[in-house]
Amino acid sequence: MQYGLTTKACRVFFGLPGRPEGVPESRFVHVDAGEGFRLSDLRTLVRLWAFLRRRGVDYAHFSATILILLGPYVAAAAGTPCLITLTGFGRTFTSRRLAYRLLRPVYWLLMAGAVRIAERVLLQNTGDVAAMRARYPKLASKFVLVGSGLGVDVRPVERPAEVSCACCWWPDCCPTRGSETSSRWLPGCTGRK
Repeated sequence: MQYGLTTKACRVFFGLPGRPEGVPESRFVHVDAGEGFRLSDLRTLVRLWAFLRRRGVDYAHFSATILILLGPYVAAAAGTPCLITLTGFGRTFTSRRLAYRLLRPVYWLLMAGAVRIAERVLLQNTGDVAAMRARYPKLASKFVLVGSGLGVDVRPVERPAEVSCACCWWPDCCPTRGSETSSRWLPGCTGRK
């Protein structure tokens, strides 16, 4: 999150259920997308679409499960390119409960479209990269290993003074994951006009 607040390459908006201390109101977007899917998430997706259209965001970055699966569709409808960070497959694939097993085909169906729409899919471990490349071989070039970014010190980097793009980031519950490496995968986000 610190990188998103301090970078000069992009103006980053944060979409979260609550505004963390240190994130200015002007860079915060209330996004109430939690675990699982609720009917209220439809309202959140409409708000997301409206925000992307109204603000003219250059890129959207999704890293919360519901938004990884549905965010790219919304971003495409708003005319906004996007990237996603997949931090793992989670409970849908680790739980033996019937409900989760039944959701797996829906997950893969939504993921297939999300991957096609996204500019890049950033992943945190080699096993997930291999799994995604095996499942979607024609899209293999979209999958990029970036690591977790946890425990990495964010150091000031020389950046151009002009902001050339705006990126809206919807992080998951651990907003530091992959943040430092994500901006370099935003095509065209060089910091120069």
